[in-house]
Amino acid sequence: MYHLTCCFGVLKNVFPASEVLPLRPKEFSELDDPPTNTVVSIVEAARLQSNTLASNKGCNCRGDCLTARCFCKKANVLYRSGCHPKNSKCKHKA
Repeated sequence: MYHLTCCFGVLKNVFPASEVLPLRPKEFSELDDPPTNTVVSIVEAARLQSNTLASNKGCNCRGDCLTARCFCKKANVLYRSGCHPKNSKCKHKA
């Protein structure tokens, strides 16, 4: 049985090897540094991914991203590399 990780955290479910397909190195850059301290359900991960895709943008904040002015904070999308890679001040992280 395998625990799988997505860009929002570790999935609660475990999966047998027969249901897991291997990925080539660097196929999904958002998984380079996944949040391993956060556990999410498949439903929650799908909702977060849907919110992210629906927005089709990250924030352009230059501050700490802790107010509703930050698109990602307002949409409750935690920081990941695709959100705002140039903002090192972000504190809205998993």
